[in-house]
Amino acid sequence: MRVLSDDEVAGLLDLGDLLPEIERAFRKQGRGEVERPERPHFPVGTGIEGDEPLGTGLTMPAYIHGDDHYATKLASVHEGNAERGRPTVQAQIAVTDARTGEPTALLAGTRITNARTGCIGGLAADRLAVGDGPVT
Repeated sequence: MRVLSDDEVAGLLDLGDLLPEIERAFRKQGRGEVERPERPHFPVGTGIEGDEPLGTGLTMPAYIHGDDHYATKLASVHEGNAERGRPTVQAQIAVTDARTGEPTALLAGTRITNARTGCIGGLAADRLAVGDGPVT
């Protein structure tokens, strides 16, 4: 199994390559070709610094029909991280072989999450823009 740090993800992540993949996923989702169950969320950190939870954990699996792999994002939201100089939302992504169930990669996912969010906005702007071609 390959493990990629945030720096390694940064070296590989190309927004020009990601944008059409996000568009493909949205089109397939619109056709009902994506498995994306409700994301469970749960309080975490209760009992570490008191009786209140310190954050929220989330699990977000997704599979696009026909793809060789599927991904499960494990995310956390910790509002107190702003005071610690850390991101409020952090994530890691587990990539699994769709044929065998074998784990194939674990990626630092915060940068990927932010890039995906940006691509969604870029796709929306592209579709709303007036003109002859796509916004670059």
